Amino acid sequence: MSGDGLLSALGSWIPRWRRLTDDERSACQGIVGDPDLDELIVVFTPLPRYWGASATTLWRWVLTDPRREGDVGWCELMAHEAVHVEQWRDRGILGFGVWYLDSYLRSRLAGKGHWDAYEEVPAEAEARERAARHFR
Repeated sequence: MSGDGLLSALGSWIPRWRRLTDDERSACQGIVGDPDLDELIVVFTPLPRYWGASATTLWRWVLTDPRREGDVGWCELMAHEAVHVEQWRDRGILGFGVWYLDSYLRSRLAGKGHWDAYEEVPAEAEARERAARHFR
C-alpha cells in the first residue's frame, strides 16, 4: 500500500485538533470563564462515536466526532464540554475522576442502565443545565 493509500485508509482516524473558533468562543461566553475557553482544545477523532457519545472531555481536550463539526447544536455541545473543562480544572484530575465515576458507579450498582446512570452524573446534569439555559 502506498503512503497516500495508507493515509486514505486511515481517514478520520488521524486526529486533528484546534482551539475554539471566534464564533464558538462567543457562543460559550458567559457560561464559563475565559481561562477555560483559552485552555479548551477540540480534538476531532471518531472515538466518541464508538461509545455512543457526541463528545468526551478529558481535562482540557474535547474529543469529538469530525462529522459533528458545524452541526445544528454544535455550539451548545461545545458549551456543554466547556463546562466539563471548568469542572476538571476546579476539581483536579483525581477529584473530577472520583466525583464522576463514583456517581456513575453508584447508579449502575443500584440497577440503572448505562444511559440512565450517565444522565444522573452531577457533572453531566450541571453541564446540560448550564448550556441549555444559555442557549434557550
